[in-house]
Amino acid sequence: YKNDTNVTLNALLDTGNNLKEPITKKPVIIAEFVAIKPILPEKLKVIFYEKQEDNLNKLLELGYTTDIRLIPFKSVGKENGLLIGTKIDKLEIHIENKIVLKDVIVAISNFNLSNDNFYNALLNPELINCFN
Repeated sequence: YKNDTNVTLNALLDTGNNLKEPITKKPVIIAEFVAIKPILPEKLKVIFYEKQEDNLNKLLELGYTTDIRLIPFKSVGKENGLLIGTKIDKLEIHIENKIVLKDVIVAISNFNLSNDNFYNALLNPELINCFN
């Protein structure tokens, strides 16, 4: 949920996702742009429509605001990457019981996260570990 708008995602619990937002140290979810674009600010949508999310100058123009975050990451083949993220108001995770989290950071991917489109988000396990 963000600004009274919600989206529904199918998430994979990804034990390899240990991303944290660098300032707040909150765990980060990764979601596909096409799945979450209804809740994104317009200036973020433009960057993803233009496929400029790897353009460092464009990222610096966004700056660090309460809505937009720059999240460093490392992965196979990419030693020093940056993901653009946004803070969402509320996240509900439905597993056995409903877990409700507030002020969650979502990093945005302009690529499919699943080859078979079975999921469109990667859930950081720290988000649910605190409830076990």
